Amino acid sequence: YTLGQLGIAYKILGNREKAKEYLEKSLALYQSYYGKKERIEIGWLLINLAPFYRKVDYQKTQEYFQKGLTIYQKCVKKFI
Repeated sequence: YTLGQLGIAYKILGNREKAKEYLEKSLALYQSYYGKKERIEIGWLLINLAPFYRKVDYQKTQEYFQKGLTIYQKCVKKFI
């Protein structure tokens, strides 16, 4: 969780390279720990990583946004 928050902090400060690095590290840790389970944190990370690929890999941007949004919505519904 902390790595993801650091990524957002770097993004706010304008250091996109560091932001992406920390968000990707956080995503990798969550995925290695939880595997294929749909966790709200994974959805949140995918949504926040998506814009970093906009100019480089638009397909990946769409994939991250869609997958992240789907996971996030499923997890939120469990709490409502």
